[in-house]
Amino acid sequence: MSMQQIIRMISRWGSIVGGTLGVFLGYGISVAHAAEDVASLPERIRTFPDLVSFSLNVINDIIVVILALGVMWVVYLAFVLIKAEGEKKDEARNSILYGLVGIFVMVSVWGLVNILVNTFNLDDSTRPVVPTLSV
Repeated sequence: MSMQQIIRMISRWGSIVGGTLGVFLGYGISVAHAAEDVASLPERIRTFPDLVSFSLNVINDIIVVILALGVMWVVYLAFVLIKAEGEKKDEARNSILYGLVGIFVMVSVWGLVNILVNTFNLDDSTRPVVPTLSV
């Protein structure tokens, strides 16, 4: 492996890691805040509705991260497409197409859910009451 290939590999991974960290920091998640949240979990999750709410928040954060990683993957494949020749060019083109379709589906479903929530006033104040057992 030549020095030029090593530098390219480091720059690729650096941009991927940097972009991911930018998404986390742009989304409002810092390392100290995340560590503080994990430390305070036993105090915050005392009932089943608290657990459900926490789980939904984690799932929402994971969806945002997956969407950001999908966009970064499509951008990376665009660079591969520019650099590729022959059969690899067709492979990269197909991968970009599949990536864009996947991102479109994710954003469309996310938008559809938000339209339904806003149309039928299904915000946090109208959550159903979760039955509890008193022991």
